Amino acid sequence: PIMSYIADLPPILQDLGLGYLAASARNEGHTVAIRGWNMSSSPEDYVSYLKKERPQVVAMKVFTKDVGAAVKTIETIKSVDPSITVIAGGPHPSAAPTDEIFEDLNGVDFVFRGEAEAGLPMLLRHLENLKGECNDSLKDIPGLVWKNNGSVIANNVQFVDVNHFDLPTWDLLKPSEYPAL
Repeated sequence: PIMSYIADLPPILQDLGLGYLAASARNEGHTVAIRGWNMSSSPEDYVSYLKKERPQVVAMKVFTKDVGAAVKTIETIKSVDPSITVIAGGPHPSAAPTDEIFEDLNGVDFVFRGEAEAGLPMLLRHLENLKGECNDSLKDIPGLVWKNNGSVIANNVQFVDVNHFDLPTWDLLKPSEYPAL
């Protein structure tokens, strides 16, 4: 979520989870960017960024304490371009009751529960091939929570061996842009 929407200070470390997800998407041929904790926190800068980069998909990690900020961020994204697919993952979607996730994260298109390194590239492939239409092929994507004709469908979470992940995309996380510990 946009940092100025979050009440507390941002962490001073790179988000390795996003780095791993970026690596899994990049390995499938997708162009990936990360807006980390250290980037400008103003909504205006984020709107400019979205208008300049014109992403097809925006994904974010959501902690329970940041649900309100995530909803404001989703509103900001959709105000720039309603066709941008918004995906949420992280601790809150993984722990929240399935039937409440889309109420908690109003406006989100898809949610991942658990690790998304295997499922995210599959969803991106689906979105690319089927122009975002929901169909039975979504049932094969591990950890995906989605809506179909108003019903919330939660696929089984697939636990994966983290030793099979590629290294995080350090070129996108840029350790030199974070303060030394």
